[in-house]
Amino acid sequence: MLDYKLREDEVVLYKGFVTLTDTGETKQLLLTNLNLVFISKYKKLNADTEVFVDTMPVGEIKIYQEEPQIKVKGTSVEIYFLTKEIEFNLATKSDLHKFMHEIKDLLSGKTKQEIKAEKKEKTKNILGYSGKFMGTVIANKLTGGTILGGIAAGVGELIKHKNDKKEQ
Repeated sequence: MLDYKLREDEVVLYKGFVTLTDTGETKQLLLTNLNLVFISKYKKLNADTEVFVDTMPVGEIKIYQEEPQIKVKGTSVEIYFLTKEIEFNLATKSDLHKFMHEIKDLLSGKTKQEIKAEKKEKTKNILGYSGKFMGTVIANKLTGGTILGGIAAGVGELIKHKNDKKEQ
């Protein structure tokens, strides 16, 4: 890696090749704990190679509701920085998964296991709320109410639960 000198406190998390969407240019991509680095090499007529290094701090990636603003479609990745956007394609889905795993872990500050545990807890909560909601609807119908009345009562229960959770 003579083309990019790592700082003392910088480590490589992902290394691969990408194709920029707007220019079709292929570049080497390094994801470090500090930067997203794009390296281009051009052969000059006199046989010298010219190297261009474009560095973007990962700390400048926009975050919204604790989620990095990175959009994925197929093997295409769009990253929204504070001052610009970049879009590129990775060669394979495997490369995409490796890159996304590393950048999400980096930006969230959480391990893959912690992220999975949070998703599992959210799913469990959603299923629990759905069960409560349906229980309220059915109980209302069984006691002579209407389905619409049961739905309203169920929605009321969900809102009450959400408000209780906010107060905690």
